[in-house]
Amino acid sequence: MDATTTPSGAPGRSLHLEAVVRERVVGRVGGGGGRLEAVLEPGEALQDGRHVNPGPALTVDLDVGPDGHVTRVGATSSLPAGAAGSLGLNRLLAESRPPLPARGVRLRDRWNADLAAFAPAASGGGSTIDLVGTGRLERFVLRDGRRIAALTIERRGRVATGSDGPDATGTATDSTTAEFDLDRGLVIDATSKALTNVTFASGPVQVALTTRMTLGR
Repeated sequence: MDATTTPSGAPGRSLHLEAVVRERVVGRVGGGGGRLEAVLEPGEALQDGRHVNPGPALTVDLDVGPDGHVTRVGATSSLPAGAAGSLGLNRLLAESRPPLPARGVRLRDRWNADLAAFAPAASGGGSTIDLVGTGRLERFVLRDGRRIAALTIERRGRVATGSDGPDATGTATDSTTAEFDLDRGLVIDATSKALTNVTFASGPVQVALTTRMTLGR
């Protein structure tokens, strides 16, 4: 993950973080989805180009719909209530898992990929994101004897954050490219690039976020 935050009239701040994510299915939820336990084990971390301590591993309790949407991020012993919103994990997890079509699609067909999420903050209130867009089946490729489907997702919309009503509002765009292994039924690679522009009382802030997920061999 690479993030750059640029306040108006001030130098930008950058963050680079690598992590291993291990998931296991712990139950089922309504509508054909599943409840997962995800453990995020941080690796290399750089802040403004300098090595920093990434902190301990985090265990995340989340619900995922049959199309890949993250529908809920719950508190655990290592992730207290409100911390998911403060850390931005809700949006990070949602955008790193591209939504798949709920039905069979033909080449270059599109499907709904809207994203609406609320992330509560530990101090009260929280942040909301409401993006509208579509996914598209771009092409099929054969790699090492496996059939791969290449997907793209384009979304745009609005974000808001505040403790009691919106203290700041803004716009957001999200562009994702992904590869789905048809033989294993798994997303094996996904890169998401998001750009958010939010206006606070102190002025506008731009946040550029790039996440890359690769399935371990």
